[in-house]
Parts: sequence; structure tokens; C-alpha cells
Amino acid sequence: RSPCRECCPVVLSAVGVPHEFVDARFANYRTDQGNASALSKARAFLDGDRDLYLVGGVGAGKTRLACTLANEWHLQRRYARFVRVPRLLYELQAGDEQARELERQLESVPLLVLDDIGAEREQSSDYTRRTILMLYEERGDRGLRTVWTSNKSLSELSAMQNDDRLASRLGGRADVVRLTTGDQRVMRRVK
Repeated sequence: RSPCRECCPVVLSAVGVPHEFVDARFANYRTDQGNASALSKARAFLDGDRDLYLVGGVGAGKTRLACTLANEWHLQRRYARFVRVPRLLYELQAGDEQARELERQLESVPLLVLDDIGAEREQSSDYTRRTILMLYEERGDRGLRTVWTSNKSLSELSAMQNDDRLASRLGGRADVVRLTTGDQRVMRRVK
């Protein structure tokens, strides 16, 4: 028996998607020369089997595109979840039962968006490196899909972490897609 739409509304966005992106869809995504290729690769992601690493400058639209993917995935009745990496690391560091349950959920969700890897600090700690690497390895072992956003290239991420393991795994399992659009937040304020 399906739920009625009056008392049980259909949720049209993936879990955790920020309020400003709950309506983000391919249909309302504005393209320009700096993001048209990324949009094309994002559309192909839905039917593919590789992960996606969206890289670009601050405000280039990486998070918006990642949320669009999560929402489109969700609309196909597949579970997706969005988390910001710095906040995730903070929550997992507690090490309590609630943190372990969150970790289990993130290891098993069909599509996970990890937003802003590399923003946690300029020099990555052992905890940060180990936690993110173990999460990604577990997801890979299960054949689950992951979308990453970052303003750091894989080589910059490797240098920041002072470790090549995560960047190597990302390079092997993810399509690296660069967005070259300027800072959209600043452009909206100037208009």
C-alpha cells in the first residue's frame, strides 16, 4: 500500500542536502563554458559504475552539482546521502555509539556525497587520513558509489595529506571532473 501524499509527502531531495539545494535538478542547472563538460559527465554518472571527483575553485558550483546528482539519484528511488567532510570528521571523532552508527550508515548508503574534502585543515592529521581512507575503502569493497567535491586536485590532496593512498584510490576509481566557472556566489551578489 502506497502512502497518501497529504499525510506522507514524497521527499524530493536526498538526505542531508543543504536547504539551498533541495530543488537542484538537471532541469534547472544553468550551464556555461566552465561547467558544461562537468554537467555532461555528471549525467553519465547516474548510469555508470565509477565514482566522481568534482574539483574547482571556491564557488564554482561543485556542491550544487553534487547535490543535483544526489537528488536525481534519489528521484530514481535510490537512497543517497550528502555530508560535509569537516563536519563528518568532527562527528565521528566522538567515537561513541552514535558515531559508530553514523559510520555504519555511511559505509552502506548506495550513493554518498562527501563535500569539501581537503577543507578540514591545511595539514591533514593521522585521524583524518585514516578515517576518510577506511570509509572509502569500505565503500569500494561493497561496490558503492561516491561523489567527492574539493577545491584541491588529487596531487594537491595527496600533498596536503602527506600520503598518496587516498588520491591513488580516487584516481583509480573516480572520474576527475574540473569545473572552471568563477565564484558564482560573488557573481550573484554583484548583479
